[in-house]
Amino acid sequence: MNTVVSKKQTIISYVISFFFILAMVTVSEMLKDHEVILPEMAVMAIVMWVYREAGWIRQPSKIFLAPSITAVIGFGQPTSYYVCGQCNS
Repeated sequence: MNTVVSKKQTIISYVISFFFILAMVTVSEMLKDHEVILPEMAVMAIVMWVYREAGWIRQPSKIFLAPSITAVIGFGQPTSYYVCGQCNS
């Protein structure tokens, strides 16, 4: 994928990525739930929108589905063990 990207497109990509990440942080603060911040989504925003990594862009459905499914699985897990650790010991 050897396409030339204009400076304007690059700036727009950076701005969109920044606002996407800022939106995650804002929603997280509004809901008082820091699990809304998904580092995987932030990385994908940077790699796919800003750097336009060809290896990542070839199969966008898999790039979207894999982290989404794991996030859903992760949100369904009880957090008391992770928060408390070995509080009962």
